Amino acid sequence: HNHAAEIDPMRPRPHVGPQVGVIGGGIAGLSCASRLQELGVAVTLYDTGKRGPGGRASSRLWRGQVADHAAQFCEARTPMFVSHMEELLRDGKVKRLAEGMLCNLVKPGVVEPLDDNAVLRFVGEGGMGAIADAAVGYLDDVRKDVWVSPNNGIRQGPNGKWLVRESKSVERPFDAIVIAHNGKCAERLTSRIRARSTHMLLRTRFAAKVGSGGVGGGRMTLNSMYSLLFEVPAGTLPVALGACSFVQCEPSLRLLSNNNAKHGAAAGSTENQNNVAAAANEIWTVISSGTFGAKHKAPQENLPAEVEREVTSLLLEAIDRVAGLPPHTLSKRVTATKLQLWGAAVPLNVWSGGPYTWDAENSIGIAGDWFDHSGAVGADGVGGAGGVADEAGGGGGGRAVSAAATTAMPSSIESAWLSGRKLADHIADKQRRGVDAGLALGPDGGTFVPTTGGGFGPSDGVSQSSAWVTPPDKSSGGASGGSPRSSGGSSTAVSEATEYLFVRNLSYETTEAQLSEYLEQAASLGAKAAYTGAAKFGVDSSSSAAATATATKSSVVAAVTLLTGADGRPRGLARIRM
Repeated sequence: HNHAAEIDPMRPRPHVGPQVGVIGGGIAGLSCASRLQELGVAVTLYDTGKRGPGGRASSRLWRGQVADHAAQFCEARTPMFVSHMEELLRDGKVKRLAEGMLCNLVKPGVVEPLDDNAVLRFVGEGGMGAIADAAVGYLDDVRKDVWVSPNNGIRQGPNGKWLVRESKSVERPFDAIVIAHNGKCAERLTSRIRARSTHMLLRTRFAAKVGSGGVGGGRMTLNSMYSLLFEVPAGTLPVALGACSFVQCEPSLRLLSNNNAKHGAAAGSTENQNNVAAAANEIWTVISSGTFGAKHKAPQENLPAEVEREVTSLLLEAIDRVAGLPPHTLSKRVTATKLQLWGAAVPLNVWSGGPYTWDAENSIGIAGDWFDHSGAVGADGVGGAGGVADEAGGGGGGRAVSAAATTAMPSSIESAWLSGRKLADHIADKQRRGVDAGLALGPDGGTFVPTTGGGFGPSDGVSQSSAWVTPPDKSSGGASGGSPRSSGGSSTAVSEATEYLFVRNLSYETTEAQLSEYLEQAASLGAKAAYTGAAKFGVDSSSSAAATATATKSSVVAAVTLLTGADGRPRGLARIRM
């Protein structure tokens, strides 16, 4: 699809409030940009996706049929989002998902229907991408397939304007910036800016479950999942699986979805069942667990052929088991497969400080599906179970979840849409634009709260405590266009660098939890015990000594981050904040 509207450079542009650049074309970015334009604010949306905006709400035409390879449906629980989805329904952009089309796969071959059929659920007409297409069609200025580099892709100029680097020779000025994506790219994109609290909240850890992070070590945690499209003759898998089955009896799987059943016809119509029965082949989507994704992680942009074969085979065998089919049924009947590693898949924790953030001094905000909305939002076939309808948290300035809360509702399309819209309302309001929102760090501020079910399914466990974020050093603001660690030899570089310890020559199998435990032991037992135990984690003796020397100065490890290369593979190097 050509999502970007043609831009007439002579067309008068609205200039109510600041000119805003939105980085990220997922639902949060699209919602924010659409609302800003609706309120008369000039906005440009940057999307790095090669197939068009949408993020998790994306679909593709494969083997002549529509296939959703990420979110399989969305729920609408808050009045604001229900109204939006009903408008899309009237416009023919979405349709209701019929009752009885969702179930839980509780035992191999045994399904139980969901007992919350009163919840409004929708799928896009012609794929989940239709939800994103509706927003894109409304926007005046969408920059498709523009790679805003994580290395100095945004910076603050001498006049306070934000500059977005669209290419090697082109930088475009904006009065305000919205970061509407996450993961390592967002972390790196903001690593050199002066808005240090914004950067602190975008730091990311990749894991299959949430760790404690230590005192003040709260950090967004994302898992990795595999999404496999496969084509089989109609009737190969039991009809009882419905349109979408949440898998509860197989540790490697989380979701199994029949794209034909979802997109055959309007919900509730007998034509839907007739279309499914008449199709010669069915396109199914299976999404792995985060644990499986972590175990078989590989460079997502270029999966090695041997990894693709192994992962595809393992997933098909797992589907055989949960569907109650004889072994190797699918491998014998499958006619085509397409595997994708979703490296930054689902947030396993959410920020309790509000539905978005806004730094008034630096005119930069964050929107995303990882902000809490007081349990207001539902699921999307990726994020987990739904929550309780509630319109709370609209102001964005306070904490939506108690610091003592142990779990929160998972991320979803709805939470992303609400986050973007509420941030847009804040930016467009001249008085509110001068007030911070959602950025309260430290022990009295917001916390990263693990989501129910670990963000996706009951087997991806979570820790039982939320974690707050250590505020940045007030003196260590990132210089314009430069690294906060290299500010002309000032004391800033020293104060920030001394927080960290780097450990090298680690075994590639070492986990953050193991290394954190080892360092805590080193702090309490002393250098000799630490040196002796170094081999347990594959740490060389020189690194062990350095680790012990530093660890014994403090009994608390705030955070451990295993560093990876550009290809996503471990480097045998860890950064420890004491």
